[in-house]
Amino acid sequence: MKRNGFTFIEILGVITLLALLSIIVLTVVDKNLKNSKDTLSEVQIENIKSAASMWRTDNIELVPEDGYYTLTLGELINLGYISDVIDPDSNENYNRNLIVKVNINSVLIDEESSIDDIIDSDVNSEIELIKSNINSGVMDGVYYYNNVGNLERNASIIYLSRNWNRPRGNILVHNHQFISGCISIGINNYDYYKGVVTKLNYSCSTNRGDNLFVNGDLSFGDNTGFSSFTYNSDGYLSYTGGSTTLLSSLFIPIDIEKKYEYGVTVKTNNTSTKVYMGYYPVDIDHNFIQTYQYSYIANTLTTLARDLNNGDTYIYLTDMTNWNTTTTQTYQHGFIFWNYVDSTGYHYPELTYSRNAWSNLYDNTTTEVIDDVEVVTNNIEKNVEVDGQMVNRIKLKSAWNKGNIPAGTKLSQGNDGSTYPYALVAGTYLSTDWSDKNTVIQGIGGFGYHNKFKNGQRYFKFMVMPDYSGYTNVTTYYKDFYLREVVE
Repeated sequence: MKRNGFTFIEILGVITLLALLSIIVLTVVDKNLKNSKDTLSEVQIENIKSAASMWRTDNIELVPEDGYYTLTLGELINLGYISDVIDPDSNENYNRNLIVKVNINSVLIDEESSIDDIIDSDVNSEIELIKSNINSGVMDGVYYYNNVGNLERNASIIYLSRNWNRPRGNILVHNHQFISGCISIGINNYDYYKGVVTKLNYSCSTNRGDNLFVNGDLSFGDNTGFSSFTYNSDGYLSYTGGSTTLLSSLFIPIDIEKKYEYGVTVKTNNTSTKVYMGYYPVDIDHNFIQTYQYSYIANTLTTLARDLNNGDTYIYLTDMTNWNTTTTQTYQHGFIFWNYVDSTGYHYPELTYSRNAWSNLYDNTTTEVIDDVEVVTNNIEKNVEVDGQMVNRIKLKSAWNKGNIPAGTKLSQGNDGSTYPYALVAGTYLSTDWSDKNTVIQGIGGFGYHNKFKNGQRYFKFMVMPDYSGYTNVTTYYKDFYLREVVE
């Protein structure tokens, strides 16, 4: 008898057969797709290698004879050697931190290593390399990375040799030591100060002549570098308050033998208050340099005739010919000893800079009442005989307690003056309209030389006293900070 249709078993068999065929077809298609992706991936990798090879041809002087120079895909893209590369597995752009290693003969793609790990290691290697290349022939000052990655300071260059990304930024050398610096390697930025490395969230200056104020144009969209001020979304900083002194946050390394352009754009809401604006001089150890630490009365250089020890009530000097013994200014009743040694072991020469300086240590005369009679004692004695020796001596107001100082140490009569160098605005008034305040700072000068650097200075900060007259709720506004080395 003829059947009408298929049995259940037959239908099940057909379904099973179709399923098997589908699996076979999908397997073949998936294999083909995988092979296609693998081929495409290989092509992309070869494209990256080809771009790195072109970079090597253009930058062969940077490629070490042994080892590898480390690049990232992002750098190759930014330099125009290749466009963004699609990862066929994700259908998205390859990670720009993909590591590309280049040597004389080959190019390697490293998909396993982390660029952060490599760069963190490299910055420590860079620091050690800098240290090893600094010697007695390297002058003190600020050195800048040039276009081939060497540290340059006019004719003096610290020649380096590396196998990682060419660094950018600058370093400060003092007493033939690498003291501080801002170093950019790849996508990361680091601050170095006396052995401590700190990762930064802002870029270092890249070339000599760049604006040395980090975020000076406020392009970060915040108050980075100016923590005492408030950032406004319109692209400026402001400060509201009474009489105070404000400083920028970061220590800018400078070379006092160089010439710099310095300026800022400012305005105020109160045209009646006096404003002082200049810079804050800082030494190698981040100490503020005050006037009495470099000021002295001219031609008073002398030496200690006897040891000065704790507990002494007299100081003995070999010569006092030009000392002012009649001045009533207490800041001139003191001494500046030219024996200061900073943390690097550098001994500052006489008549330059010393933190061993003190004022108000003696009076010219002392009046006492003895038996109802006023007796005036001269505390400053020149060429008097003491213990059979002709000496010059000064009686101190209280026993010496600032440490023992040996005979022969050089010193001068102390002096003082205004606290800050007011290079931009000195006791005048700001406008309610934006106005540019600018100047040139060059050379070394003492008290009263506001457009000169100070002996011992190694760092620079912006300084402003926005309400010297003491009004309340004065608001001042700031933008476009700059400090640039003048390259002539």
